[in-house]
Amino acid sequence: MLLNNILSLFAAPPKRAAQIPCYCISHMEPKVPDRFFTDIIALGEYGQDLPLHISKIDAFWHEARPVAFASAGCFAMSKIIQTTTGSPVVGLCSFRKILLPKASRPDDPRAFQVEIRHEDVKNLSLSDTLPPKAGQDFFVAGPLMFPDGIIGQYSKNHILRDLLDFTSLCIDLGVLTSEQAKDFLLCPLFIPGGSDFGFYPAQWLAKSQSRLELVGRTFVNQYRERILSYERFEVRALSYLTERLGSYFVLMELMERYQWKPTFHLTNEFGSGVQMLCGQEHLGPIPPEIFGRMHVFVDSYGSYKGGLAD
Repeated sequence: MLLNNILSLFAAPPKRAAQIPCYCISHMEPKVPDRFFTDIIALGEYGQDLPLHISKIDAFWHEARPVAFASAGCFAMSKIIQTTTGSPVVGLCSFRKILLPKASRPDDPRAFQVEIRHEDVKNLSLSDTLPPKAGQDFFVAGPLMFPDGIIGQYSKNHILRDLLDFTSLCIDLGVLTSEQAKDFLLCPLFIPGGSDFGFYPAQWLAKSQSRLELVGRTFVNQYRERILSYERFEVRALSYLTERLGSYFVLMELMERYQWKPTFHLTNEFGSGVQMLCGQEHLGPIPPEIFGRMHVFVDSYGSYKGGLAD
């Protein structure tokens, strides 16, 4: 008994809820400790010997990674769910970002993501890092409010032409109706990570990613050269676009489940691009436990600069 107790002190910490598959999409050795995921979807030159390297799942997205970035791994989820897992819930994280039920340390309550260092994780119990509570099948980032809607925020921060072309393809491909496309563009809520980051019902995620992949593949085939001509920030356009559409898919599912429709009034003045963390008072009957805080791992003396191509 004494020997077992001593040996347990040196045992590796348990992985994050191993009964729920969680896939880390990464182009390099993940900065996220492996207790937070169960498998890696590897991209680019990294991990070509791993069983879930993107080249072994979908050659198109392996070749298109310079324009797809991490979205290439997300698009593979439909195939992975159908062939490798029977779990009713699956999770996704990135090489440096995880979702936790609450902020791991004091921070600006208005910020939608928290910087975290490896020494911070040591202070977290496993119960602080578990994915959805029993009976839940969604666990996503807390929504942001975009007073000018998706289209207003995008026009301020990105290239509006890309959003309009992307939305037009959604209609042409039957992914959105014309009325849904209007709702999407004017939606005042945005879930960071969309359906690319968090925990989701497996079959729902497979369907969502299948639709995103269809639009993404068509978008790449038609606009690849234009996107590749952009600088290091805007070259990630496809990821920004699919994140917003994935967010819309999540919101529509939650609204249907909980019979809730937001009644925000937009400013109708494109350009301010204001965004803030949405309070629970704006989320009606949706249980607060569904929403977590995004955490990004940084070096001990560094800080995070998002949105840049690697």
